[in-house]
Amino acid sequence: MGELLFAAFMMVRLVQRQPLLSLASPVAAVSETETQPVFTLSTFAPRRAPTLDPHLAEQLSATNVLVRELGGAVLLNQHGSEIKPIASLTKLMTTLEAIERYDVETKFTISKTAVATEGTTGDFIVGEMFGRDELIKAALVASSNDAAEALAERAGREAFVAAMNVRASSLGLRSTRYVEPTGISPENVASLDDLVVLVDYLWRNQPDLLRWSTLEATTLHGARTRQLLNLDYLISTHRGVIVGSKTGSTPAAGECLVLIIHLPGAPPIFVGLLNSAHRFDDAQKILTALTEAYR
Repeated sequence: MGELLFAAFMMVRLVQRQPLLSLASPVAAVSETETQPVFTLSTFAPRRAPTLDPHLAEQLSATNVLVRELGGAVLLNQHGSEIKPIASLTKLMTTLEAIERYDVETKFTISKTAVATEGTTGDFIVGEMFGRDELIKAALVASSNDAAEALAERAGREAFVAAMNVRASSLGLRSTRYVEPTGISPENVASLDDLVVLVDYLWRNQPDLLRWSTLEATTLHGARTRQLLNLDYLISTHRGVIVGSKTGSTPAAGECLVLIIHLPGAPPIFVGLLNSAHRFDDAQKILTALTEAYR
């Protein structure tokens, strides 16, 4: 007990002998001149999205245009809520349903029905066997209708398409409806407001689908090996900027295009075009405007 009292007494004496640090002391002066503030009011200010030329839409051939930060500001909107045929943009949902329904090891045998589907992209042969991801890449990169049909047939075409519609409903896509898995039918419809929600889901939950969609080519290993090229030539001229892409085109839908754009210091940006006469020219104009806006 006596030792504890003595130790406490010595601590008090030690503290009493230490000079208090004054505001005029050299240490305080050094801190005041050299220390920079960690936060300023601007640190907490909400980021303001840049504005695009309101007349930009007038320079585009597409009747329906939506440019929007994923989960953020709308930068350009022309009839984004209008319901339109979407052609092969359908395959965004087809491949989503396939990647979440089938195991990666699942094998698919190409049927006569799949080969008879409109379009010959992929040069599929009846009886060829492919893995899930090979067919998904063929459907995204080269927009192969045969590949999309094969993905749907494995589960039963009607059941697969029904599941696509159920998924659309679960995502809140009120303007979206599918009657088949390829996009050939003009009854496959959606709005750009719905498509941005679908793409945002892919970005957050199935990024491989968007990554594969920007491959410049993909290879099929069947009865013979062949390479399929991406239909979106902008990918090769904007590497690292276009991080998601899907094309579509039918007489009823016109030319369609969905892109995800990545620019330094900017969030991912959705670009959607429906019923365009020159989708790649339209997309290039939007890319140029976005690059200027986010500098």
